Amino acid sequence: MNLKKNSTVVAFTDTAFRKILLRNVNGLEVHWKGARLLRYTVDPTVLMNQTMLPSNRRYYNFGPSGFFANMSILEEGLTILPSLPHFLHGDPALVNAVDGMNPDAEKHELYLDVEPKSGSTSVAHQRAMVSVPLPDAQHWINQDDWFTDLRHGTVMPILWFDDASLPTQDGLQEIFTMYLGLSFAKYSFVIGLICTCIFSVLIAIEIYKYYVVIGREKRDVISDVSIVDEEKNGEK
Repeated sequence: MNLKKNSTVVAFTDTAFRKILLRNVNGLEVHWKGARLLRYTVDPTVLMNQTMLPSNRRYYNFGPSGFFANMSILEEGLTILPSLPHFLHGDPALVNAVDGMNPDAEKHELYLDVEPKSGSTSVAHQRAMVSVPLPDAQHWINQDDWFTDLRHGTVMPILWFDDASLPTQDGLQEIFTMYLGLSFAKYSFVIGLICTCIFSVLIAIEIYKYYVVIGREKRDVISDVSIVDEEKNGEK
């Protein structure tokens, strides 16, 4: 596959039942137990609402930016809004509306670490948060007026998770074996090229020597013939 730095990949997330675009930002390369991996994170366009990116209307992203999709069409009308944890990269209004939101890319970013030669994902942290918009307050605030600061339409986080996966020792061994094979192929090509050049030079030298010898022999023959002719002329 041979992925390059600053390239993009597409992955399917079953949290939002859609494909998402991931980008290797600034050519970020990480090392994990000796394996060289490219880190891919969610492209900003994925979380844009339909106003910022009209094509995202297909995911019913008609509200604030920061959601992978509006899942109401798949959940029989129940509005479920998957996003990155703590509304990372989302509309600041989402963060400000709920106490305790503290988006941190180190803790909440979704990323895939991909081995560039094979294109296989070695390390993954598929992080996401599930939220729902609150209904009209009069239907659920009790007589003691609990949670009076909450407002109708506030998007309330329900849970967030980190679905992490790491390669097994066998998986790492496959990567190292691939590295060894690629190195062998690379150096074999170089060695083969050097040998070919040396062989070509040796052939050229032999050809040169051959023609030099042939030329010398021809000159010797011509000289001998000339001497013979002179001797015959002298005898006459």
